[in-house]
Amino acid sequence: MKNMVRSDCSNITDWETFRDEFAQSFGFPAFYGRNLNAWIDCMPCLDEDDECDVTISTGEHVTLQLFKAAELKRTKPEILSTIL
Repeated sequence: MKNMVRSDCSNITDWETFRDEFAQSFGFPAFYGRNLNAWIDCMPCLDEDDECDVTISTGEHVTLQLFKAAELKRTKPEILSTIL
């Protein structure tokens, strides 16, 4: 699936590594502010070809495939809840 982003939740142990994992998975731009508001702000840039590595056409959707999400649910449920 061309609009699938895969993230390994075993890389997420705190909010800092949450930001690292998604910056890498989505290829967020250099100006990514590394906080939750910046994460939310970057999501709409997915349909702007020059901003993120992952791009979609307007009206398309991205599927986020989370590996080892059960472990994240057990150790950091608030982070998994934020992702969902």
